Amino acid sequence: MDVIRFQRKRLKFPEFDVVEVLINDTPLVELVRRYELPLATAEGRPQSAGDYGSLEASVAAPPSRHFLGEPTYGSYRHGERTQVLLCDADYEPGCKPFVCRIDVLADHVVWSSFRQPGDPWSYDGFGPFEFDRVQYEKALAALPSGPPW
Repeated sequence: MDVIRFQRKRLKFPEFDVVEVLINDTPLVELVRRYELPLATAEGRPQSAGDYGSLEASVAAPPSRHFLGEPTYGSYRHGERTQVLLCDADYEPGCKPFVCRIDVLADHVVWSSFRQPGDPWSYDGFGPFEFDRVQYEKALAALPSGPPW
């Protein structure tokens, strides 16, 4: 099984806290960048590979159920998928969302069906990631809470 970790980080510009997702000790942003780099290079735009940012803590940190596949705000829901990364240029939820399906099952949590709705690239070879539910929930519980809604 994969191992997930969530950590709260303070951005300097724009100045706010984000929730960084690490899968098997590698930031999700970096995993996506590595996957997208050959695709972007083939199109002559390698600089666009992995240009994502982490979600704001006010949106994704507990008590939010965002990373349980239940986003508080509708703009972070894309059909059956939940936004897990956003555009690092402006940190707007609808700008270049990176989304996946988050299935919380009895004993594990699965992140699958990744896509970036604004790009035609296929993410069929990315993931799925499968986490032990106890480990996943402990990782979420260890994340400092976001401000109250």
